[in-house]
Amino acid sequence: MAGKFDAGLRKHDKVLRRLLPKVEVLHYSAVDLQREFLHVSRRADQMEGQLRQCLSLLQQQSQTISRLNEGASALRRRVTRLESLSARQAIELNKPTRRSVSGPPEEVPSSPGTMTAPASSSTDFESLYLEFEGRFRGSGEEVTERLKEYLPILERACPGSRPLVALDIGSGRGEWLRLLKQHGVIARGVDANPGMVSHAIEQGLEITLGNGLDYLRNLPSASLGLVTAFHVVEHLKIDELLVLIEETARVLVPGGMAIFETPNPANLRVSTFTFHLDPTHRQPIPSHLLEFLCQSVGLTETQVLELHPEKGGDTFPEEGSPKVSQLLNQLFHGPRDYAVIARTPA
Repeated sequence: MAGKFDAGLRKHDKVLRRLLPKVEVLHYSAVDLQREFLHVSRRADQMEGQLRQCLSLLQQQSQTISRLNEGASALRRRVTRLESLSARQAIELNKPTRRSVSGPPEEVPSSPGTMTAPASSSTDFESLYLEFEGRFRGSGEEVTERLKEYLPILERACPGSRPLVALDIGSGRGEWLRLLKQHGVIARGVDANPGMVSHAIEQGLEITLGNGLDYLRNLPSASLGLVTAFHVVEHLKIDELLVLIEETARVLVPGGMAIFETPNPANLRVSTFTFHLDPTHRQPIPSHLLEFLCQSVGLTETQVLELHPEKGGDTFPEEGSPKVSQLLNQLFHGPRDYAVIARTPA
């Protein structure tokens, strides 16, 4: 009996020896699964936090847009009242007892480099635009610092002809004209806002009060080495935009350069909020569309330059899901502006 019992123990011992490695493998597999589960759980928590942050930002944007819409409605009501008042004043001025015997005064055309005195009018958004630019676009010094990014690019414009002759359309307060003048470029501007033009003329800059498209139409072909328009194209209808680009291509000499800068709708904060701060904006223009329009009129050498990404602020952390975080940071904190740099064939 003792022998049989000993033989049975040896048999069970062999079985246990064969099972032991398998049990150890199962044990380590269970530990690995537990560790992976904990890792996935932590990543899910991080993802949930990021999505909550994204939802909170979207809710803030929605509330801001609602407030902006309310402000725009109030502004439209104010403009309507002002238009009504202006119409009543026009009726009074056109009464027979106030008409000049010789008829209306003859219009005196303005020459390039001079400013035509604007007619008096009631307060409107145009008269507030200089103050508006200072608050929402930045001070003259801040805008000048941003514009300095373009100075190295100018070396590629008409490399065989110096000095460079330039026209800036919608030149506003004149930061770009002043910068060009400091770097030896013969530059003049045109702007339709009387306040902006007065401000620029006081700075000793050459600028004309008028419509930029009309000004371009009256220029001879192949007469400029550089045409620029900073934050202008988003104010135009599509037909006006096409005319601007076509006339720009016409007046540029071979190898001449055009620069069109505009807000970047690929940035969600820009396309859903900051773009609509300016009620004179029509619609955001994607960079692919603006580049295509330039190429369609013969400005074949084109480049899209992404500009002014948001610095600082609350960004999405990249721990856990770096690809998702990078995408969200690009959408919410990426370049706020872009420029299409285009040249005529040399």
